[in-house]
Amino acid sequence: MQTFWQWLSDLGVVSSKTPAKPGVVPQGLGLVAQRDISRNEVVLEMPKKLWINLDVVSASEIRNVCSGAKPWVSVALFLVREKLNEDSTWRPYLEVLPESTNSSFFWRVWFGFFFLLEWFFD
Repeated sequence: MQTFWQWLSDLGVVSSKTPAKPGVVPQGLGLVAQRDISRNEVVLEMPKKLWINLDVVSASEIRNVCSGAKPWVSVALFLVREKLNEDSTWRPYLEVLPESTNSSFFWRVWFGFFFLLEWFFD
């Protein structure tokens, strides 16, 4: 988690003035307030340049592979590729994502994703 927080700091997303820090909470990883937070105070704001979306995929090396695919398929393929790439600029973010979850949504998405990969690359 420290590597991820440092990555966010290097990119100017967080600083020593950020009112929350990463921490372990009963539900897993989360943000823990370091002081009282005022109503409507922004705790953390992720700039658009750090969104993993179709624009990022379209500017990546796999843009041609994803051409014509549904946007969510393109993003999913991008995430898989980046997860396997040890030199990925996204590695600090991808490393903090859980390997598994008890969410039924998670299982439906991954089952559908692997079915889709079989169809997409068949």
